[in-house]
Amino acid sequence: MSLCLIGSDGTTFTSLQRSLNLSNYTKSQILNLNKQTLKSLNIQNEKNISLSTANRIYISHNFNITKKFSTLAKQYFESDVLNLNTNNPVESSMSINQWVSNKTHHKINNIINPNVISSETSLILLNAIYFKGIWKFKFDKSITKKENFYLSNGKVEKIDMMHLNKKFKFIYMPGGLKADLIELAYSSDKISMVILLPHENNSLENIQKEINLNILNQILKKDKNFEQVNLKIPRFKLEFKRDLENFFKSQTEAKAFSKSEANFSGISTNSKGLFISDVIHQAVVEVNEEGTEAAATTAIIIQKSIAPSQQQVFNFVCNRPFLFYIYDKMTNTILFSGKYSKP
Repeated sequence: MSLCLIGSDGTTFTSLQRSLNLSNYTKSQILNLNKQTLKSLNIQNEKNISLSTANRIYISHNFNITKKFSTLAKQYFESDVLNLNTNNPVESSMSINQWVSNKTHHKINNIINPNVISSETSLILLNAIYFKGIWKFKFDKSITKKENFYLSNGKVEKIDMMHLNKKFKFIYMPGGLKADLIELAYSSDKISMVILLPHENNSLENIQKEINLNILNQILKKDKNFEQVNLKIPRFKLEFKRDLENFFKSQTEAKAFSKSEANFSGISTNSKGLFISDVIHQAVVEVNEEGTEAAATTAIIIQKSIAPSQQQVFNFVCNRPFLFYIYDKMTNTILFSGKYSKP
């Protein structure tokens, strides 16, 4: 969505700023911040850690973007620009999906359906990220066993529960939330998974209502003590695909999604009628005894409208819904976030 922000102007720019929590940054600052983050993320390929990001822009054969926008995309987002044949949606979607599949190590293979590409499609902005990390302390597969998982609706299901008793970074009631937090390091220590587990007398829904980006950033940056923890977390795989248009509309005045009000003059000199028609996000996260493998892709389709503590052992048993974050501590960047609410 940052590329859309850079290509926007006026009230469209300010509304996207708010939705991305970048209201205090100028365009120049956003560009430099993005460049520094990409540079840091893409060089962290160490032993047992693989992390990569990629951006690409597809433009319709009958649509022109400004040289400035193309230059900014290449310089600050490491994005190449390719032509999109809107007359052949099937072939074009196959080409896009193949690129995404390669960048996500074949974890995401069908982000774009042919029916989202039409003669009105002006450009498609793509972002892909892939992560694979091995735990600093692996779980013993031989002691993974079936245990109860208590759903929010009161039902109980059996899941594969992994066990580990070690010293971990741990916080009781972080930020005053009725929850516990644990940080699980990967082999490089630069990236970790942070799990936020509501207390038994609280619910995941309450935590989600109370937490916001500022509170989350404070929690993630906060110094954490090492405590002896009896840890139990599910072995799981989550897959998610959703159109986020309504989410962004609920976060802002939705100028960017309005055929008559969107202002993307930074993308094209012929920007009248340009608006965001779809924001498609797909993610896969797999957690097991060895570590974590995760991939995510966001596709933004822009159309042109034809008409307008004490020393003790803590139990951290994830047998109920919880939030998790894969967090790059060097760049203060949340790479992946999600919730595990049912098997």
